Amino acid sequence: MLPYWLLFAFFALGAMLAQPGVRPARSMGVMAFGALVLILMIGLRDRVGVDWVNYLRAWQLAGTRSLGAFLDFSSGDPVFYTILWSLRRLEWPFWSFNLIFSIPFVWGLVKFSRQQPNPWLAIAIAVPYLIIVIAMSTTRQATAIGFVFMALVAFGRGHKLGFLIYVLIASLFHSSAVVVIPFAGLSLAQNRFQSAALILITSVAAYFTFGSTFDEYTRDYFGKYSVTSSGTIYRILMNIVPAGIYLWAMNRMPISERERILWRNFSFLAFLSVPLLYFIQSSTALDRLLLYAFPLQILMLSWTPYLFKDRVQQIGIILIIMVYLGVQQFVFFNYALNAYAHIPYRNFLFGS
Repeated sequence: MLPYWLLFAFFALGAMLAQPGVRPARSMGVMAFGALVLILMIGLRDRVGVDWVNYLRAWQLAGTRSLGAFLDFSSGDPVFYTILWSLRRLEWPFWSFNLIFSIPFVWGLVKFSRQQPNPWLAIAIAVPYLIIVIAMSTTRQATAIGFVFMALVAFGRGHKLGFLIYVLIASLFHSSAVVVIPFAGLSLAQNRFQSAALILITSVAAYFTFGSTFDEYTRDYFGKYSVTSSGTIYRILMNIVPAGIYLWAMNRMPISERERILWRNFSFLAFLSVPLLYFIQSSTALDRLLLYAFPLQILMLSWTPYLFKDRVQQIGIILIIMVYLGVQQFVFFNYALNAYAHIPYRNFLFGS
């Protein structure tokens, strides 16, 4: 577990030392080093993550089937599996697969974090769950989330086309990423008719574009033997806390009106997830949906200290957040059902 704690300590220390709004060149150089460490830890991990075996099987199968037969077997997210198949046919080593897909995730996370007042704090918030649990296991969705981060940065800068392009790219790696479009679109709609039309068009387009993938999700998440996830209620609470803070403080944050509405929509999703947990047959389906609300956690928890002007108060709140994150990580490694898949940490760089 030591490598995970060192990773968390690295960004936690940076968060404590950082000055809000200050970007010295030396600090950015150290952050670039941190981004490289993330890429190497995520991308060169060996036998780490719940889905490790599933991706290894897909990798082995790609070496024995044509592209068409392999995609038929995969039954979803064809671009992701086409790249996997291509790497296998080029006889690249298996670690190249995770390494390549770790880059857009880390790039998007760092890019989004640099939009926050304390980028170090923003990345530290992602370490216990988004990085260790998600990025080091669910390669497909982690890649999609990386592009969603880029989409949110584009949206914040007013680049609507860029936002759509990034979300569409994300959906090519995990089609569930299309759920992000209505949250942004609703912040641009001028009336309820436009809002309803947007949701309808997005739903229909998503179904016909990713129909086979949705069939797979329907079978896995809503079928007779739908899959479930342990700890979903705790991850819902992880979203509700920053959502509540945001709804309380959104008018105090220096963001545009479209961003204000966007994050309000994500906050509503966080609260809506409570009743959804009791209506959706598969808690895993809800878990996957809530991953796209994780940027709200990064945004709001990294902004919370700076809602106060006193430096002592800011440091105190950062310390509280660090304790909260440390507890998250401790609970996962000591009580989560899937913790076994992450311990011990192994890396191809060190011969595993």
